[in-house]
Amino acid sequence: MTRNTEPMEGESAMKYFAVLLDTFPKPISRAALAARVGVSKAAITKQGETLYEVCNKKEFAFRGLVLEDSETVASKIAWTFFTNKHFSAFIESAYCRAIISRLNLHENIAKSYPPFGKFFTPEDTALMVQTVLARLVVLDQVQVVSRKITDPEERAYLLSMKFLKLLPPLLDSLQVGLKNETDLKRWLSLRDRWYFFLEYIILERVKSLEILKKVESPESYLEVYSHTVRYYLEEAFEAVTSYLEARATTFKIAFKPSYRRVGGFFRPPEGMEAAHL
Repeated sequence: MTRNTEPMEGESAMKYFAVLLDTFPKPISRAALAARVGVSKAAITKQGETLYEVCNKKEFAFRGLVLEDSETVASKIAWTFFTNKHFSAFIESAYCRAIISRLNLHENIAKSYPPFGKFFTPEDTALMVQTVLARLVVLDQVQVVSRKITDPEERAYLLSMKFLKLLPPLLDSLQVGLKNETDLKRWLSLRDRWYFFLEYIILERVKSLEILKKVESPESYLEVYSHTVRYYLEEAFEAVTSYLEARATTFKIAFKPSYRRVGGFFRPPEGMEAAHL
């Protein structure tokens, strides 16, 4: 391979990498890359060695250019975007999502708490992690809630009605981006998954509260608490739906009336439905 005497650096490298992030995981021809970056085919040839270093070697010679999804290459590209103050563009890419998926975060969470794996897929987990990384400010709001959990009997606080009220502002902090209807449906699916996941967790934990051992009619207490939980869930997720509808409008994506109904994109797996107490 011809030696690259003018390696890409800074913004120059970022222009090439940005296109490769956008086209991942599909290979792009050198001619197409040149056209999208706005350079000549000769310029692409001149940067051959640098591109070879970050692209899949098997695809490079035959089908075209596609980024190698390794930690080494990911670190190189991430650093390029970080030092040029465009880190969010890297985080929000399909390439970054692929790297996150390889970290086995989903498997580790599901191993620690098996119900998580029943409600969410590895792709769901990667998208959620990716979105939070792009908007780290959301962590500040989560920590405000977390710091209030001091008593063991209040461990369910994080998943209580007070936390449910924080869901819309948390989403607003994330500034969910939508490119098309497929993106919208992915987020509507996550809305449904979170609704049933939270319902399952909260009502399961309610049944283990110490107070049930002290009241005369635990069944009546559970029934009242169950209705209260569902009331706040429906209120919170109505706000979540309205938020997603507003984001769809912003990005000029049609939001059908049927999309407002929770459960239209996901239903709990058999045996995982929250018991109606």
